[in-house]
Amino acid sequence: KFNNSQLTTVYQWFSEHLRVISGSDPLVSTLGAITAKRCVSDTDVFRKVGALLRDADLGVLNLEIEEKTKDPPQVPDGLPERARKSLLEFLKALEEEQPGSTAKAWAVRLKHRTAQAEPVPLPWDDESDGTRRLFELAGPWLDALSSGLVVAVDELSASMHPLLARELVAMF
Repeated sequence: KFNNSQLTTVYQWFSEHLRVISGSDPLVSTLGAITAKRCVSDTDVFRKVGALLRDADLGVLNLEIEEKTKDPPQVPDGLPERARKSLLEFLKALEEEQPGSTAKAWAVRLKHRTAQAEPVPLPWDDESDGTRRLFELAGPWLDALSSGLVVAVDELSASMHPLLARELVAMF
């Protein structure tokens, strides 16, 4: 805050090398989109996320990610036109302010092992909370591993089996 020269090195380390993922952080709601976006833009990340999901022994064989255009924000019918326009502008501005915001949406489907030869893709909403949490953390987790960042995750094992959380930590 006071631009103290003695603390500049310490401040730079924290701002450049430490990533904190907290349950109350608005970024948490965008982690899945961040991971999906990274998978679409980088085949190596796509491959590593797929391997992480397979190695977790969740029955996931692979994943599909489809890029979509986001639906415009919806407002209740019956509002006066001026209020409707103001509310739409407010919602659009609010969305643009969120970390990781993008004009795209991502449809993620994980392909699961079946008795038949062909894997079956499940809609995102049909996945367990733990499987979704693993996918959401996969992007930031793999980034941290590849770039040497320190990651602090509040409630890492929330919705996730403790053995899976232990394996994630063991990766470091």
